Amino acid sequence: MAKGDTTIVEPSPLDTDEIPVLVLPAAPRPRAARTWTVGAVAVALVALAAASGLGLLFHYRPLVTAAYPGLLDLAEASRFGFLREIHRWSAHLTLVTVFGHLLRIVVAGAYRPPRRHNYHVGIALFVAVLLLAVTGWILPWNRHSEWLLATFGYESVGGKLAAVFAVHCGILPVVGTLILLHHLLRARRDDEEAAALLGEAG
Repeated sequence: MAKGDTTIVEPSPLDTDEIPVLVLPAAPRPRAARTWTVGAVAVALVALAAASGLGLLFHYRPLVTAAYPGLLDLAEASRFGFLREIHRWSAHLTLVTVFGHLLRIVVAGAYRPPRRHNYHVGIALFVAVLLLAVTGWILPWNRHSEWLLATFGYESVGGKLAAVFAVHCGILPVVGTLILLHHLLRARRDDEEAAALLGEAG
């Protein structure tokens, strides 16, 4: 094996004759790489969604009869009307970029050791983002909320909109932030371990 080559620890689920697979070597990824910046963009969008969500927090009432009318009133207020749009679009784009980041990890084979643990942490983070998206879609309590609940076999949240609000604005942000911090710190550690492995292979 030539110097600088790496050994694949285990076969990728994408390793077939029909699908070409891009496998990154066990080395520190360049910080300016386009694929790596997808994750950085996702973090920036999460921060934007959180900041705009804090603004909405003071104008939202978690009641079936007040949720949507309150958002309509907010939209008419020139001072805060833009907050909902910023929050909504940053949340949508976060979901897209997190999925793109996960797809990059799978295609590049970056879920292999020494990054296996952080891959599982990333999956947990993706689930948290999905749950934030689902609960956030329910909160306005409009037609889209009803359609979403109908897909899960529910006709209404009844008096549980306050519970959904607590999960979306309290539990999930705290849990998601802890997972994200661990994910970022672990990524740095994994890069150091990958560099050590590459040095031993060389």
